[in-house]
Amino acid sequence: MRCTWRKVAFFTAALGLAGPGYASAQPATSAARSASQQAQAEARARQLTAAGELLGQGKHVAAITAYEKILVDQPDAETQLAAALGLARSLAAQDPAEGIERLQEFLQRYANADAKIVAVASTALSDAREALANSDLAAKQFDQAIEALREIVDDKFSDEARVGKAGEAIAKIHLQLGDPKQAVEAYHQLLQRPASDAAARLAQVRNLLAIDPTALGALEKFIANYAGAKSEVLAEAYFMLGTGYEGVGENKKSLEAFQRAASLQGAAADRVAAARVGTARAYHRLGETKKAIDVYRGLLSDPGLEPAQRFAHVKALRQVDPSADVMPDVAVHINAVHRWRDFSPAALDAAGLPSNDVLLFATKSRQEAIDAHKWELRRRIGRASNAQVEAFAKSIDSPGVKETFVVSPESKALAAAVSDQAPLGPFFKALLSGDHAGAAKLAWKNAHAPGNEPRYEDWLEAVGKAVLCHDQAFGKRAEAFTQWSNSSLRDAAGQLVAANPIADIVGPKPEATPLKVAPSAQTFFNKLTDLRGLQGMIQQSHMGWLPGNEVLLLVGRHSPDALALPGYQWHLRRTEGRAEPEKLKAVEKQLAKGGDARPFMVSEVSKKLAAELANDAPLKDYLKPLLSGDYQAAAQAAWKHLHEATTQEAYDMWAEGVAIAIRCQGVRLET
Repeated sequence: MRCTWRKVAFFTAALGLAGPGYASAQPATSAARSASQQAQAEARARQLTAAGELLGQGKHVAAITAYEKILVDQPDAETQLAAALGLARSLAAQDPAEGIERLQEFLQRYANADAKIVAVASTALSDAREALANSDLAAKQFDQAIEALREIVDDKFSDEARVGKAGEAIAKIHLQLGDPKQAVEAYHQLLQRPASDAAARLAQVRNLLAIDPTALGALEKFIANYAGAKSEVLAEAYFMLGTGYEGVGENKKSLEAFQRAASLQGAAADRVAAARVGTARAYHRLGETKKAIDVYRGLLSDPGLEPAQRFAHVKALRQVDPSADVMPDVAVHINAVHRWRDFSPAALDAAGLPSNDVLLFATKSRQEAIDAHKWELRRRIGRASNAQVEAFAKSIDSPGVKETFVVSPESKALAAAVSDQAPLGPFFKALLSGDHAGAAKLAWKNAHAPGNEPRYEDWLEAVGKAVLCHDQAFGKRAEAFTQWSNSSLRDAAGQLVAANPIADIVGPKPEATPLKVAPSAQTFFNKLTDLRGLQGMIQQSHMGWLPGNEVLLLVGRHSPDALALPGYQWHLRRTEGRAEPEKLKAVEKQLAKGGDARPFMVSEVSKKLAAELANDAPLKDYLKPLLSGDYQAAAQAAWKHLHEATTQEAYDMWAEGVAIAIRCQGVRLET
């Protein structure tokens, strides 16, 4: 349809068609029309624009009136087309049922109109039908809703995405009504409609298979129709086909489909791996055990496997070949663990530990342990009576060795596969081999080792896990130990308990290992040219080379919560096994007052650091007395440098140096 440029302007403004992708006709010369015709055209353009604005603002009644007024004036054909569509859209927004009828009439009457016009009308028609369907659903008029949605699916003007959405909505309504047969039929009808989006069509097929797993013909048809689709889409389709054939016992066809999925170039790595697992399962079902084992071994050869993937493959391999030595594969994970909480219980499952292995206490909750015991009874004697289960549940609420649990041969084999050089190697070797008391003692010792402050809580957790295994009881002493270590365990009178509740297992408090100057610390101080880095260095020092009660922890800190109290808390943990709140409160009070009663001291480590300062260290005349405890001399050196400063930056630095020395001298945060 050819339009003059003015008609195109008001036409596109009224319908919302202007914008990228809409090709306007060549402007005609205005000399061809009279001044009266031009004025009339401009007036109609304004009317259409105003009516379109009313429609856009949701003022549907006013828009209907405005469009009807334009049509009453019997305008030219193009204006009549624009007004008729605007009226139909307004009616659809006001009353979907009436709007559907008007839009259908419009599309029949103007079927040969510009494609953009037809697209706007068909979209409005689908919108109206969706609105009507939603209204019917809200009123629980399901048959009417299905009818409205069916009209969207059957309408030749409906776009592909809308058809898919409506078809799936019909199936969901049938499922909601408890009629899966009709839902399946709805999907089959939907799949008869052409679709260019392969991924969307595959999603529809997947939803059909979720209702009817035997509808594999739809999947085969998809593969035939979309042979040129992207590799990841085809890989997913073949994987679904392999899974479907596996479900109906067609093992040979399942193998072929999984092999095809795994061989597609460009398919997602996780889908290829899943297809290879499917291939191994198919080989196993077909009796080709060696090929199945080879596939699993190939999967396990990937060093980049996530632990969960590795454990799944290991477990599957054991099912194919119970004699397979999988311990080294599981040990790969255990040897890489730096904290107990990073250890995956799936490793024990992959290693084939039986459900009555005592390590259950370290990896499962109370209810999970009870459920595992039920399974163990069913596996061994065929059933689990209520009396047996209740007796077991009662037994795990109090400490004591129980015949129910064992240290299995599988656990001992796994202990042998763990490396002594692994971060938690000695702990895991003791725990897995059944020396639970030894594992607890080792973890308790490591909690207080130099440099372990960041992992203190992790090691305490490891102690608790070992105690759970040792006592074969959930909660109880392991829980009491956790509370005691946090200084929250109280007796019947409400007083804090002083004695370690597991002292009989872990022994006396660990002796605090003497700290040594870290070479990196010495190097840092020899190169220090200003005091800006000093605070950060001291902040990290109590994690390995300065004790937590070193007076230098006061450097640059105006709040005890920042470093002084956490450092002193670590000092108490290393030297006494835990930090009591009363002692920390006393330290906080002392730091506010200052004076002779000094909770902080000049450590031998700090003195050694001072002695080893290089002769040409830039700040030696200040750092040497500061580190050795002669704070008055350090303050005098900083005061001298302050008056020799030639820049504001140097002056400010040495003023801070004076304050640091005075703070250490008075063992007080506020100076």
